[in-house]
Amino acid sequence: MLNHIIDRLELDDRISGWQVREARRKSTQLFLNKEREEARRIVDGLAYEIEVLVTRPAPKGRPGGGRVTGNARFNVDPSGAGRLREDLDAAVEAASLVSNEAYSMTEVAGIVPKVDLADVAIQSSAEAQVAEAAEALRAAAASEAGVRLVAAEFFADSIRTRYFNSQGVNCLFESTLFSGEFCLLGRGAGGEAEVFRSFRRRRLPDVGLASLVAEAARMGRERGDARLPRSGTFDVVFSGEALDHLFAWVLTQASAAARYNRLTSAEIGQRLVAAAPGASPLTLSHNALIPWAVGSYKLDPTGSPGCRRVLVENGTLRARHANARYAQYLRQAATGELGNVEVAAGKYALDSLLEPGARPLVHLSDFSYFEPNGVTGEFSSEIRYGREITASGSRPVKGGSVSGLTQVALATARFSSETEQRERYLGPRAVRLENLTLSGE
Repeated sequence: MLNHIIDRLELDDRISGWQVREARRKSTQLFLNKEREEARRIVDGLAYEIEVLVTRPAPKGRPGGGRVTGNARFNVDPSGAGRLREDLDAAVEAASLVSNEAYSMTEVAGIVPKVDLADVAIQSSAEAQVAEAAEALRAAAASEAGVRLVAAEFFADSIRTRYFNSQGVNCLFESTLFSGEFCLLGRGAGGEAEVFRSFRRRRLPDVGLASLVAEAARMGRERGDARLPRSGTFDVVFSGEALDHLFAWVLTQASAAARYNRLTSAEIGQRLVAAAPGASPLTLSHNALIPWAVGSYKLDPTGSPGCRRVLVENGTLRARHANARYAQYLRQAATGELGNVEVAAGKYALDSLLEPGARPLVHLSDFSYFEPNGVTGEFSSEIRYGREITASGSRPVKGGSVSGLTQVALATARFSSETEQRERYLGPRAVRLENLTLSGE
């Protein structure tokens, strides 16, 4: 069927460019209801993701004239092979209604990089992997006092991808993904509280189920006794899920798409973050080549090879991440879609970052939602769990919110020397920021 699709695209003179991604996925799944296995299944899938470009003269009256390009995407599975002509006609019509600045598909650009994406254990024995994960979760939950396992699910996926485009790019690669979620109930003196955790890694050992359960169990037991944080201005240490999104504003400033669409005015060589005395200078990279990271790839969705590129060095913008389209618009080399965020570690031991001063220090590790605005840098998020630390001890807190402005806060940041690799993040395990606003009691 793949050859049939390519032949159809090659012979269609309405199209200026095309790409096809054939994805074969085998998903082995296991579901728990409390400690009991409720279901197990294997799902096989084959799908073709197709994108077409239509380039034509610019509409009359468009400033600058010239030519414009429109794009459209659609999916086809083997059962829909007979509808390919109709789907392609609809895609060409849709693309003809779009008038973007002209661009083309990615061209062949050297050797596809080598990066570890496929775990042999999942490829050869996925059923054993999900069964091992279920048993590890049961054992970890059983070892925690006052904790009940409510439900869990595990997915061990093997994906085999072939990529072709009209510019001659041709690549075959394999990858794996181990994902899932679980829910625990933890009972403390103040009652029972629910804790939910999800995860996505390329290998089961990288999930760290025992550590995840231990952390979730502690949160569950303490949430019943947790109180609102104090209101005021405090130093705050972020760890856990906040690290996945803390640098969103910086990534927007370093985005070719954002620069082209005038969501940022930042120029190469401009200082984005000026580190205050004692703060850790910010060095941040796009890195699609981190072994086993979920954000790593050989080719991005538009066919550009993965790479590592320093975007911000010591607070100064050095480069922009760009897919094939926006690289052409800004006349720069394509880095591929944003993969993993790599942040250089600091010089501060984690224990030292958790030492309070004259004011209480707040360590936050769980939020209802935390994602700073990529354009303005503003953030405000409800606190689901944290600890308020003083010289005399600590207490759990929940509720209320933490807010601030990313570009101001990062100027005071102190990064831990200890690092961790998360789904799409490699960098300091904790970040301490000064003078953030907490709203609570």
